[in-house]
Amino acid sequence: MHTSPYGSRPDLLPDFIRAGNPAIHPLSLEESRAMESVSINRFQATIGGRISFEAAEVVSRETFRDEGDGASTIARLLRDFFGSTSEVVTFWDNLIMPTVRLPVAMAVENSRELLESDVDFWFYSPGNPILIECRQDGNVTVAHISAIEP
Repeated sequence: MHTSPYGSRPDLLPDFIRAGNPAIHPLSLEESRAMESVSINRFQATIGGRISFEAAEVVSRETFRDEGDGASTIARLLRDFFGSTSEVVTFWDNLIMPTVRLPVAMAVENSRELLESDVDFWFYSPGNPILIECRQDGNVTVAHISAIEP
């Protein structure tokens, strides 16, 4: 029987996520796939497997210089596009780290620690047609999620 590596390394998640806060919910593989189907999977992929924003309606592209600048950029974009009272699903570019659902305010407060995870990640707030991509190379892209699958 084949077992999925999904979520097999929760120890790689940022400390604030692993701290046992009841407001943070790790998603099962099935829950993660369901969230992916209405967010990340609505974008085309490049040959290298990254999201291609070529055919997407990009709302904002920003670049940050260091973790401090990146943390403030991410915090501002989370507040601007998702508000402070909603929840956000955080996907990692590494399937061994489980997708998590947490309050936007908590992601804003811990944006630097999210960047220190050393992987690319995406934010999606259920019901909101926006995806925020945060790449370790300093690029942040905000795009509308298409209602039509590619």
